[in-house]
Amino acid sequence: MNGPSEDRQNVRIIKTGAVRMVWRRAFFRRKMDGNIVDVSARGLQVSAPSPLPEGRKVKLDVRLFSGPQERQRYRLYGRVIRFAPDSISGRWLIGIALTSVRGDRRAWNSAIFAFLRSRNEF
Repeated sequence: MNGPSEDRQNVRIIKTGAVRMVWRRAFFRRKMDGNIVDVSARGLQVSAPSPLPEGRKVKLDVRLFSGPQERQRYRLYGRVIRFAPDSISGRWLIGIALTSVRGDRRAWNSAIFAFLRSRNEF
């Protein structure tokens, strides 16, 4: 079981939003909803009711909330790279690395870099 890494390669941005994770197990499609904890150009951290095993490939339907009426939606692909219990909420923190340029990955990267430029961090 791996906890959060302190040697991050990308700036993490605290954002609010929701994510639906979808994966295959045997012949069945499974799904679980979670809340976004933070995001970066290479991945995101999600708070979820149960863990997913490291290495699990997932499809992600991400909805970032930028304001009361502003919502950005992205369809992404990733792989679980870590999970740890969150002792405060009783949920699980799941780290997901983005693995493909399919879906909305280019739009995701553009949005992250635009946010960093607006804060003079990129």
